[in-house]
Amino acid sequence: MNVEDDLLCRCRNGARRVLEGYDWSLVIFDDLFYELVYLQVLQRRMRARMRRVEELIRDATINCYAHIWHEAILAAGTLRQSRALEEMKNYLYRFARQMLYSEYNLVEDCVQETLIIIVEQADRVYDPGALPHWSTTVLRNQMSKQNRKRARRLIDPDTGEPTWQPIEITLSDLTDEAKGEDAEETLARLTGAESEPQVVISDDLYALLETAVRNCVSNILQQEAFIRCYLDNKLHSVVAAELGVNVNQLSLLKHRAIKTLQKCPPLLAILEDWL
Repeated sequence: MNVEDDLLCRCRNGARRVLEGYDWSLVIFDDLFYELVYLQVLQRRMRARMRRVEELIRDATINCYAHIWHEAILAAGTLRQSRALEEMKNYLYRFARQMLYSEYNLVEDCVQETLIIIVEQADRVYDPGALPHWSTTVLRNQMSKQNRKRARRLIDPDTGEPTWQPIEITLSDLTDEAKGEDAEETLARLTGAESEPQVVISDDLYALLETAVRNCVSNILQQEAFIRCYLDNKLHSVVAAELGVNVNQLSLLKHRAIKTLQKCPPLLAILEDWL
């Protein structure tokens, strides 16, 4: 057996152990999946020669399986989606228990809220391989929110310093607020996009702003990136596809446009009158 065949065999066996350890069963007999794991391990070895092969196999397996999860979650109403969400629930539950080991009800509530966010925003995930990391980040935000709800700020009568006193949390406290801006910001950071603008402007103001932007910004791509994202309120993924760039490149175009516009007197005058 040559070196490549030996590594492929190790990847196959290692990936199966990872899948069995997490009880993931969507691709147990899929040879193509193990080949993808093998290719990722080869790429990762080029960048991280000091890491153990077993660690590379584990990371590659989770990354490849995340693509399977992402595809299944987007298949709304199917049995495959249900199985994927059940696996994600167990994965997140294990993570949450490490942080809130004695608070079963809170763990369950936070995991359920996280799954809702995953289903609602899965189509905005730019890199499906980042799905496990994003989902645990969202879960961590959910737990932090619930912990903040369970405490109130008081002043210590002896020292005069602010302190926090725990209070009871009920099911009625677990509202849709848990699906708020933190999840949006986390997803935006992972995908390379910023939070989607939601400002509604009049037609007259739109025309003034568009003219000012086109006069001040000489680069056509930067003009279009700014106008379509901030004036047209389009999703960043849509704008990136329209301009033929990826989301990270779109963010760079917007950033450069904004730096130029910060020194644009016509635009600043319009905004000053509007505000």
